[in-house]
Amino acid sequence: MRLLPGRGPAAARLARRRQLGLTLVATVHPLRSDHFGQSAPSDGTVGPVRCQYCHASAQLVSGETLYPDQPAKHQAQFWHCASCRAWVGCHDGTDRPLGTLADSRLRNARIAAHAAFDPLWRGGGLNRTQAYLWLAKEMQLSEAECHIGHFSIEQCAAVLDAVERRRQQELLGLI
Repeated sequence: MRLLPGRGPAAARLARRRQLGLTLVATVHPLRSDHFGQSAPSDGTVGPVRCQYCHASAQLVSGETLYPDQPAKHQAQFWHCASCRAWVGCHDGTDRPLGTLADSRLRNARIAAHAAFDPLWRGGGLNRTQAYLWLAKEMQLSEAECHIGHFSIEQCAAVLDAVERRRQQELLGLI
């Protein structure tokens, strides 16, 4: 992230929070299960996926439904709540959700979090496991809880802050 003259990291963090629609200081909240505490069936398929906004059952749809103008996404599967316009993608070739359903604000926050975080392990000196262990420690989460697809908007803002702090420490030669 480029800092403007006369503006420090705190101003940059505030600008990122405004982009995500946040006005208050972010706090980290406990994570919720994909299925609101429901366990998956013993045959390995996914049980009912519920919308975290309206609690209705989500429907499994193709990417063509959600992204009609993006042919590359047509074969992918998504869990979708039509009434809330919330959705989440599935792991390739499965109906297992990548995280929790997200409305447009949360999707954009998760995209921003991945855009900031992923370069740490995609050529940034850490492997993927090391990067997620670092993030879990920074966010005071267990390794199992540290998954951007489960994060809230506030947690995504905390990812942006943590990555920016790391970049500043790298520039100063502290890590």
